[in-house]
This record gives sequence, structure tokens and C-alpha cells, in this order.
Amino acid sequence: AIYFGSVGLVFFLGGFVSGYFSKIFGIQKTILSGCLLLFLGGLAMLLWHVIFGLSILGFIMPMYCAALGVPMILGSSTAGALLPFPHVAGSASALLGCYQFLFSSLVGTIVMKFEATSSLPLAFTLIILSVIAGIWYVGKKHSSLSTGV
Repeated sequence: AIYFGSVGLVFFLGGFVSGYFSKIFGIQKTILSGCLLLFLGGLAMLLWHVIFGLSILGFIMPMYCAALGVPMILGSSTAGALLPFPHVAGSASALLGCYQFLFSSLVGTIVMKFEATSSLPLAFTLIILSVIAGIWYVGKKHSSLSTGV
């Protein structure tokens, strides 16, 4: 229980780090850094499992990396999403939260369909979703630059 609780503590501390990071480097670099941390966490989990097999450290250590990346993505993406809508920020935040919970429940349901005897389903999920998020975000950023939106 202490190991899993420590991941929550790292997530909590990641929220503070994310705030400072976004002030220094901006929202865009913070989001991409979060995607990179998620990817590295998933890759570390995958490699650890392949090399050493299933172990508590092979799960917890990569999750520390991912737990730093998640608040970087969530906090900065929320700030960026609400920036154009200050007059309805409460409603926009509620809608964004609804979509986040809906998406995470769908992903969780899919991941739970796989056998829970290894960390591989979570490792692949972290890798795939971080790559998709990074590519989508970079593509969205470039399309908004070209259209002026």
C-alpha cells in the first residue's frame, strides 16, 4: 500500500512542478513534456517487464515518471482549453472534466479486458496514448497556426 500511495504523492508533487514548469516554459512545452514523461514511463515499464519480469519496482518506478507527466498534461491542457472562454469558464471546465472522465472510463474498460497478470497492458496503454496525444497536439498546434484560429 505504501508503494501505491507513493505514486499518489508523486502525482500530487507533479501538480506543483507542472505549475512552475508552465510559468517558465509555457503551456505548449508543458503539455509535450507531460506526453514525453508518459511515454518514457510506459517504455520503462515495458522494458523492465521484458528484461526482469513482473516486479513491484518494475511497476512503481515507471509509474513515478507517468505520475509526473499526467498533471503536466491535465493542468496545462485545462488552462489552454479554458483560455478562450473566460466568460463561461465554469461550464467549460465542467464539460472538459466530463469528457476526461468519459474517455478514461472507456480506456480503463478496454485495458481491463486484458489479463491482469502483467504490467504490459498498462505499459502499452501509456505508450500508445502518449504518442497519440503528442501527435494530436502537435498537429492541432500547427493547424491553428496555419488557420489563425
